[in-house]
Amino acid sequence: MIAPHTATEHARFLSDLTPREHEVAGLIAKGFTNAQIAGELTIGLETVKSHVSNILSKLGIDGRQGVSRVLAASEVVRYD
Repeated sequence: MIAPHTATEHARFLSDLTPREHEVAGLIAKGFTNAQIAGELTIGLETVKSHVSNILSKLGIDGRQGVSRVLAASEVVRYD
């Protein structure tokens, strides 16, 4: 569960992500599994797991569902 942060705080947290982590976060928010992300980005499954772990840590959340909430609340990252 993420703490209630402002959109500005979410944007600051997201600014800590690397460009690849932004890509992975967008795919997480779309509901992709780690295996699907690996296939979509043509990277290894262990690499995806590492990115997911880094994203959760940097955003201060403990689950993939929180990624969607942070992205939506920040209004700085759009994913279709």
